[in-house]
Amino acid sequence: MPTDQPYGLAMLTFRMPGYKYRDFAAAQVLAQVLSSQSSSFYSRLVPTGKALRADFDLDSVRPASVGYAVAAFPDGTNAKVLVSNVRKILSNIAASGAPDEMVSAAKRQLATDAEAQKDSISGLAMQWSQALVEGRNSP
Repeated sequence: MPTDQPYGLAMLTFRMPGYKYRDFAAAQVLAQVLSSQSSSFYSRLVPTGKALRADFDLDSVRPASVGYAVAAFPDGTNAKVLVSNVRKILSNIAASGAPDEMVSAAKRQLATDAEAQKDSISGLAMQWSQALVEGRNSP
């Protein structure tokens, strides 16, 4: 779509498991890996000048999650080429998997973030709220 911003956004969305499914933890780890600046998703786009920014995020509810890859590009750039590059990079990751060290780092980061939430009133409140939304008795 046309925009009045000095950049455009290319977004690809994916249906992923919601938090009631066993694969939800794997989806969280995958999203953490893909959002890392060490991932090939970022490193093959931003440092090479194909995108101004590249992010991956996960929005979750009980039945399903939405994973979305976002790449920003400068005004006047062909968005279709960028979308093609994003699809190719994500297809390669899907075919070959993420490096073991990145998966381990993502798991550590998620565990660290969860523990850090316990050290603040707002963080703990968010964990309890999320647990209630997910139908659990405790974070």
